[in-house]
Amino acid sequence: MHADTIGWTAAALMVATFTCREARALRPLAVASNVAFIGYGLMASLMPVLVLHLALLPINLWRVLEMRRLTRRVRHARSGEALPQLWLQPYMK
Repeated sequence: MHADTIGWTAAALMVATFTCREARALRPLAVASNVAFIGYGLMASLMPVLVLHLALLPINLWRVLEMRRLTRRVRHARSGEALPQLWLQPYMK
């Protein structure tokens, strides 16, 4: 695939990330954008782009995992089973 095509795809994914209204959609789009920009940085030998998105990828992956854990805990709480008190407090900032 041509480097410019990957670059434009990465840019489109980044725009989609900034237009998200829900965090559940934002983080996976950010991960996809990071992966596309990493490919673009490699193919076009753009080190600043490559380094930036290599640094952002683990952060966005971690946030996706946090969101999934939180969603599971909310579902668990809604099912009526007891959870330790104040389990949601770390997310209340």
